[in-house]
Amino acid sequence: MKKDKSKSSFLVGDLTVEQILESIDFDDEAVEHAARTLPKLFLEAAQYRVRTLRRRQVAERALDAARVDAAMAARQAAIDAGKKITEVALKELVEHNTDVRENQRTEHECRKLEEFAKLLLECLRMKKSAVQVVTEMKGAERAVERYFEAVQSKEGMENMRARAREKYADAKE
Repeated sequence: MKKDKSKSSFLVGDLTVEQILESIDFDDEAVEHAARTLPKLFLEAAQYRVRTLRRRQVAERALDAARVDAAMAARQAAIDAGKKITEVALKELVEHNTDVRENQRTEHECRKLEEFAKLLLECLRMKKSAVQVVTEMKGAERAVERYFEAVQSKEGMENMRARAREKYADAKE
């Protein structure tokens, strides 16, 4: 039973490659949602990467087998005809064999999907870094806001000074 090629992008879970690609980009306001969904996206993409690797390996084995079968058939045909066949002619016959060419196309397609899966994982790693940067920036902004709020109120400023004295009291000694 052949798989429908339009469904070949489905991953293990309930996400497709297209859905993962759509969720790579995010606004800095949606950083909490991005951080919450990133692990699932990364897991799905990693599983997709493993499946594409396995498909490529299967395609490579099928290509090797097709080449061997074509070479054996060409050698047998030459023996049956009573002719000698050179390695160059044998290689030419093998590479023009329809089964070999079909397996080459399949293997090439699998390599492209595998490279895509690698790049998808790299995009998610970059998103993780972006989420970390945005989170750090928001934390710094909140710290600055608290500082200015404390400075603006006299009572807050006195509390801040008292906390600083307590914190650095041991530094005098």
